[in-house]
Amino acid sequence: MEPVKGCKGLNIYRHDLMQRVMSMPDLEVRERLEHLRRLDQTNY
Repeated sequence: MEPVKGCKGLNIYRHDLMQRVMSMPDLEVRERLEHLRRLDQTNY
C-alpha cells in the first residue's frame, strides 16, 4: 500500500490495521469480511 501524502496518522493506522489483519487466523478474517458484506447489503 502506498502512503497517503500529508496524513501521517492515517498511514500509521493503515499500517497497524494491516499488521493486525495479517496476524489473524484466515478463518477469522473470512468471517469478518463476510459480516461486513452482509452489513453493506442491508444498507441499500
